[in-house]
Amino acid sequence: MQEDRKLLYFVGCLPSYWATEIPNAVVKILKFSNVAFSVLGPDEMCCGAPLLRFGERDYFENLARHNVNMIEKLSAETVVTSCPACYRTLKFEYPEFTRRSNFDVKHVSEILFDLIKEDKLKLTNERKLKIAYHDPCELASSKLFEPPREVIRSVPNIDFIKLDRGKEETWCCGGGGGVLRSLFPELAFSMGGELVKEAASKGAERLITSCPLCLVHLKQTARKMMSGLKVEDISVFIANFLGR
Repeated sequence: MQEDRKLLYFVGCLPSYWATEIPNAVVKILKFSNVAFSVLGPDEMCCGAPLLRFGERDYFENLARHNVNMIEKLSAETVVTSCPACYRTLKFEYPEFTRRSNFDVKHVSEILFDLIKEDKLKLTNERKLKIAYHDPCELASSKLFEPPREVIRSVPNIDFIKLDRGKEETWCCGGGGGVLRSLFPELAFSMGGELVKEAASKGAERLITSCPLCLVHLKQTARKMMSGLKVEDISVFIANFLGR
């Protein structure tokens, strides 16, 4: 990650309201790594992904143009987001609907990986941990597999457990973009339960994911199953091991 690139953190709706521990962790990591960044704050609107999926293209285009204008006002060159839906929408959908030109879009796992490679993010861990990682659907469809895994492996004393359902073969957590868990809660719970059971059966102490919806749904599923498995977002996980 180049020093002269202006970084903007696009928080997203889910982390803003359902999983505030995620933006708190991202901000903590960026400050720890001495990375200058900005946020849109009240000028940030939903990325528009739900509207686009439901065919509301005009409403989506209005949101997209607003966000692009706000990003350009801050002269951001790199936009980073914690939400895979925001990532895919800003990176692949916005260019079709707007005149977006000058900024790159990255998922937070890519930024974490860059900081670790550049030795700006030093991590410490004294206790051996068994960790499994769940690929969110939106990142899997973007083939963003290795950065999250490399970030987790960079923590000392990690025993990385490979799940059978991973990468291209990943299994939906059951959240289903928020629609599945709302309309078919039993099916959503069953799907999430399969992931929780697999991770627990392989001896994982923590199941890490990099999607706020996966985080919320799998945490609720693990709690309902009384599995004892701890579910964490990748940024929150990494923020626990910042070196001194």
